[in-house]
Amino acid sequence: MEVGQTFYVVPCNEKDEEGDANDAGASLLGPSGVGLRHGLVEGRDFRLLDMLEWEKWKADSRRPAVEIPRHVITRGSGSRAQHVVELYPLLVEVHYWANGMAKSAPIQMKKGVNLNILVGTTLNVSSIKRLLWSRISSRYHDLFPEYAKPIDVVGYKAVNEDNWAQHIRVCIKSRRGGDVWEALDESPISPLSDDDDVATQRTVGDLNLIGEADSCVLLIECQFLNPSDAKDPRNSLFYMSEVEALGWRRMLQFGDYLDAKDTSNHWYESQVVDIDLDKDRVKVHYLSWGEKWDVWFARNAPELQPLHSQVGEWRTTLSKGDAVEFGTGSTPGMKASWVEGTVVDVQSMDDDHDTDDEAWPPMPPKALYKGKVIRVKVQYMSGGLPHTKVVEASNQLLCLPNVHIRSKKQPAQMPQSTATSTDVVKSEVKSSYSYSSGTYTATRNTNWSTPSGGYSAYTSKYSEKAEFPGVVGLQNLGNTCFMNSVLQCLSNTKPLLEYFCQVDEGGELMYKREINRSNPLGMGGKIAKAYAMLMEKMWSGDSKVVTPTELKYVIGEYAPAFAGYSQQDSQEVLSFILDGIHEDLNRVLDKPYTNPIEHAGRPDADVAKEEWANYLKRNDSIIVDHCMAQLRSHVTCPSCQNESITFDPYMTLSVPVPNQAWVLLTLHGIGARPMQYGLHVPKEGVYADVKATLTTLCGIPTDRLLLVQIKNNRIVRAYSDTMDISDLVHAHRDATVAAFELEYPWSQYEVRSPTLYSVSSTSTLDLNQSSPGEVALCLVALQHQVPSEVTEMSSPLEDDSDYHTSSSYRYHTNHSTKHRRVERRLFGTPSIVTITRDASSAEIHDKIRQLTEHLVDPDLEETPYKLHISNARADAFLQKDIPEDSADPLPCDVTRGSFTFTLEWTPHGYKVGRKGSESPRLHASADTAISHGGKPAAALDLRTCIAKFTEKEQLGENDTWYCPKCKTHVRAFKKFDLFSLPNILLLHLKRFRYAQGSYSMQRDKINTLVTFPITDLDMADFVVGDIPPNTSTVYDLYAVSEHMGGLGGGHYTAKAMNPRNNKWYSFNDSCTSDTTPEAAITSHAYVLFYLRRDLPAPK
Repeated sequence: MEVGQTFYVVPCNEKDEEGDANDAGASLLGPSGVGLRHGLVEGRDFRLLDMLEWEKWKADSRRPAVEIPRHVITRGSGSRAQHVVELYPLLVEVHYWANGMAKSAPIQMKKGVNLNILVGTTLNVSSIKRLLWSRISSRYHDLFPEYAKPIDVVGYKAVNEDNWAQHIRVCIKSRRGGDVWEALDESPISPLSDDDDVATQRTVGDLNLIGEADSCVLLIECQFLNPSDAKDPRNSLFYMSEVEALGWRRMLQFGDYLDAKDTSNHWYESQVVDIDLDKDRVKVHYLSWGEKWDVWFARNAPELQPLHSQVGEWRTTLSKGDAVEFGTGSTPGMKASWVEGTVVDVQSMDDDHDTDDEAWPPMPPKALYKGKVIRVKVQYMSGGLPHTKVVEASNQLLCLPNVHIRSKKQPAQMPQSTATSTDVVKSEVKSSYSYSSGTYTATRNTNWSTPSGGYSAYTSKYSEKAEFPGVVGLQNLGNTCFMNSVLQCLSNTKPLLEYFCQVDEGGELMYKREINRSNPLGMGGKIAKAYAMLMEKMWSGDSKVVTPTELKYVIGEYAPAFAGYSQQDSQEVLSFILDGIHEDLNRVLDKPYTNPIEHAGRPDADVAKEEWANYLKRNDSIIVDHCMAQLRSHVTCPSCQNESITFDPYMTLSVPVPNQAWVLLTLHGIGARPMQYGLHVPKEGVYADVKATLTTLCGIPTDRLLLVQIKNNRIVRAYSDTMDISDLVHAHRDATVAAFELEYPWSQYEVRSPTLYSVSSTSTLDLNQSSPGEVALCLVALQHQVPSEVTEMSSPLEDDSDYHTSSSYRYHTNHSTKHRRVERRLFGTPSIVTITRDASSAEIHDKIRQLTEHLVDPDLEETPYKLHISNARADAFLQKDIPEDSADPLPCDVTRGSFTFTLEWTPHGYKVGRKGSESPRLHASADTAISHGGKPAAALDLRTCIAKFTEKEQLGENDTWYCPKCKTHVRAFKKFDLFSLPNILLLHLKRFRYAQGSYSMQRDKINTLVTFPITDLDMADFVVGDIPPNTSTVYDLYAVSEHMGGLGGGHYTAKAMNPRNNKWYSFNDSCTSDTTPEAAITSHAYVLFYLRRDLPAPK
């Protein structure tokens, strides 16, 4: 025998072989259908045949023979080397991971059959990747579309093979159900030395994977790519072996939960409370322990692990009768503040607002548990008396037994400083993330547990005095930074502060006199009282940190959206708090019925005065005194010019942040090679904006441009002028937006293809309507189909999942026949055809011949395709093989119905006569778009945003206005103007954008810097009403609510000026620090708080 020689395994006695196998030799195979069953004995169960013997045996066999080749290898070395037939090479099941997959999956080259391959133990490991490529190259584009070129692109094979080598990695594990993925080690066992001609290569046998099963699992994984965030730090990492295992560390942000270990090897539920980007470290707070024990860790420290991977998830399993420890003091972690408690009741409800699970890949959790709101009632003894307390299960005041309180059976466990660990960074350095304003030393007080010394020596922000009244941090109760941010801004709002702190001669707070307990729209005074109590604590100066528990509970009681502990919008909770305080303190005890005010052509001033008087009959409070003003709304019907002018109260102005984006759009002109343009369009714009911009570049009138979405090589929808352009701005991996030039203006066409209907109002669509003569123009979509012969599977290993024949039938009303629906394989770019309703078959062929001229080899003599009439999905033919020379028109039931054209290319035309897809030419604007793709947007001025708010705009199709004269809903024109100004001007910068795309809700944040004046913001230019004498229109900034980060993992902070010392401070939950007003002018600014200069005297 020679190394490499092939022998074939066959049954010993085919005549005696019985069983369920249909093929000779099949009974020898194991479950995979590739490897041999274990326990087979040569001479009894099988025998080995060389090539000549195998050919003769196969010819004589009564049944189709199963080919089971095995190769000769060398085992041993030196004098012990011997040649043997390797009966049991390594059996490998091949899995893959691609972007968008939550977990790996086996590759199926044929539907329902996993890909298994046999790998000889003497094969060099460096050859495994080439072996895999030879087996799955035909499916590479389907498996990894981000790193593959389609087959209709010239040179796709070479490009794909290069991408395979560059962007794909092979991992391995010894069994399917266990172990972890490890990158395949292709390095030599020993490097090249002076004594060796070649380095000793690592073989499959050196991997030590062959066990009892003689099998393993290979993983083919690509590099991670976040299509919505080019700056995602996980981009270019390999997912299963890097992103899934370690990528969560790179994504750690403020507020994320995880498990952390101290130097006593005790694991605790913990939370990230600070981030140092310069040194790539995070500060961790051990839950239920004081801030004294907070420690800096390097991101890759082994002491950090995913949440509940080391600590059991116990909070959601609490039940009546469970023993817990409960913190009664204001400082978590102090022994004297913990008592033994018992759970006496548990209430759990679903949290419908918890949507974090929608994100992919999953981010580190921002809650200890998801999808539930759990409240726990704890009973404990304190001062010799029983007490009960209801807290959220996620509260740090809850702890497992034997953690803080020592028992005889188990000593107390406490976090220990890990400053001496080599994996932990010392904490003397100030955070560059600007979360923490102070410095912390990670030193442990060894006398902590003594009743006297430890407690007296320990001080915290909870027990320290505030450095100045109002300069107080607010404890984060669990993703409540959004609430803390606006509370700090409201706390420094001078008119509200003076109101809630004002007392009468008897020392009673005067706001209590105005509590309206009978208002059905109020909360019975609950939110006003909770807010007043919080202000009293914040301005007493007694504590450096205050916990807004009561106010949070009241807000959650009346607004379920804020009841849980998921991240919310600070502007929304601001509006809720102010509206709630207004209703609780409404001076109108009995609201009268008021009649609407008619404009009737009267002067605006008169109508506005009556509208305001009407409003004050039902609304009068401290919030109305300072935060409310009037907005003039002007709506005009585009058809009859009917006008509606109203004057509505407003409390917050939500001003847009103009957000431009560069996009690439390919235009398919008539008889011209496609050209790609770069367009600078507003992200929140509509397709009318896109067409107008494209017209200025290409010169084609807007009414002769049609914008469509192409998916799977066919047109799936068309865009009307009023539709949102999110599909264009947020490009989909498998869908593109393209523009087509029409021969005639759009208004002259009848649409015959259903996928083009959306450009017209569906209310006027009637497929059976008569037209003015048979010369009416019809617009029809056209797609290209791969020859049916090519579609057929040529090998058992070829994927058949995309070309299956459905067993269902589709009934078509135009022909009263049943058509079998077949998934047909399309290719190339679809087109749009203009024909007349009475066009003959020959004329239609001539028109299509002109459209496809650039695709067909001019030397080809015959027509390379057949023309079929198909339905919109191109999965059923309504009429096949339209003759090229017929003078007859298409049947009337076709031309008056809905249809598309499908060109089924002949095998010869597809392989020989087709030029392939032409890449589009690049317009100069495309280069500009590409160069601007990664640059941040230029800064804007606040006045630009306010001016944008007051611009006239047309309503969209989903936001129509009912015109009382036209008796129908119309896309009216609307315009807002400020008619009056409040004392406290709240400006909300609309940074979050939500738009419904074709497949999902598109969400993004606008991070454009908006500059705004700190002083001297004059609003006179934006006011259309009469400004009362001695009333200032100049405002000064006093607070800013900030949001940093993205939609899924952001954080809220605030900067505000203390009204009692006029100094600016930064507020980051429980941390405060000095700052300057200029530091507030960043791209994080979200809600701006302005106060009118020279305020009028209070009522």
